[in-house]
Amino acid sequence: MTNNLAPITLAQSAFPEDESALDWLRRVRANKRKLSQNPIFFPSLSSQHQTNIDDLYGNHDSSRFIVNDLNVIHLAAQTFFCDTGKLNELSVRRQRWRLRRNANMQRGAPKELTQLEDLLLQSISYGTGIDFIDKILDKNRKGTSELALEIVGRTKTAKTKLLMMLAANYAAATSVSCMGPIPNSKEDEAHEKKNAFAPIVIFDPEYSLDFEELVGTVRIAVLRRWNATTEFRQCLKRVVHSHGDSQILIEPTADRIGYNHDYQGIEKDILSILSRIHIVRPSGFSGYIATLESLRQALDVQIDTNQESPLPPVLLLFDSLISAFQLSNKMQESLPNGKGLSGMNDFLRQVKRLRAKHSSIIVSTRTTTGDIARQSRSSCEGWDKLTTHRVTLMKSVAGSPEEREGYDFVALDKHSRVFPFSVTSNGISCKIGL
Repeated sequence: MTNNLAPITLAQSAFPEDESALDWLRRVRANKRKLSQNPIFFPSLSSQHQTNIDDLYGNHDSSRFIVNDLNVIHLAAQTFFCDTGKLNELSVRRQRWRLRRNANMQRGAPKELTQLEDLLLQSISYGTGIDFIDKILDKNRKGTSELALEIVGRTKTAKTKLLMMLAANYAAATSVSCMGPIPNSKEDEAHEKKNAFAPIVIFDPEYSLDFEELVGTVRIAVLRRWNATTEFRQCLKRVVHSHGDSQILIEPTADRIGYNHDYQGIEKDILSILSRIHIVRPSGFSGYIATLESLRQALDVQIDTNQESPLPPVLLLFDSLISAFQLSNKMQESLPNGKGLSGMNDFLRQVKRLRAKHSSIIVSTRTTTGDIARQSRSSCEGWDKLTTHRVTLMKSVAGSPEEREGYDFVALDKHSRVFPFSVTSNGISCKIGL
């Protein structure tokens, strides 16, 4: 019997040639145990401080969660769309660290470190802020980069308002201004300010978006986010002032924590978030394609700047997407020798090119007429294959239990579960306990 497999050299092997299977198994178990026990880690300015922290924690590997702006943004983006894998991993590490921290504190570990770890995880918001969307996304999650949610309903069923709220809540969740002076090295700080952003692009072909209403929605989302991070921010400021630059945290600087009141920071955060929300109003399918191509090229430049740090997911919001394409496609295909021309096909090609290289989240709305049950699918097979989750919106029927309880709308998932909700000045009000 001949062996057609090429021999594996030492350089190609993942373990030494003289390592037995039992030794390999022990090594794997030890690595898994170390990974689960590594705490959340706040870096310092100098390599000397880094060494002190390594000695303090008793670990020297790089698998710990480094608390910096970029990693916090990534973590917030994951939990926003109900992907809690990383958050659960950090929770396990925190629990294991609690079992060991008494011994480490006797060796000089500041007590505030464990408090910061607890408050950091508690401050990360879970979900989109819209309960029924969270319940739908929480089922059968396949990963952040594969998420494509379609919101279906007749006119005046709050589809555009949901898009605005998702944009505002995602921008606020992935902002680190409300976290206070997250410790970073000077080199990382300049780099992350340039690269750590999660852009949001809203396609509004029917001019349905009210900009003043969007600003108000952003303001509400920012205020909620700042309230959620109050305890973490105050604890972090106490640690900075008590330890300063002689321990593990950076020395306070006026541009990061010199606000006399949180109000100044909130206003700056609102302006920063609004600069990340881009509104595009394409006149035809060529506008969609050009925007997606420009976005992909801009993200390529960001990745080329730093190969090691991927960007947070891009949020793409399409209002009335299918209806915007139907008329253009009919006009194209009616032209002489125009058979087979389709703006939707070119659009899908650009979406796939973007998602092949960059993590992105897609949320779209589709306006239906007639029987909604018969229009659960769109007229485009390619778009239906891309869609991973779908929710249908309807007005509450007069005399129904939802209408008697004061809810204006209901949302239905693919299992026909009913989620009553209303749109208020403070956001979406959903029925509790569903």
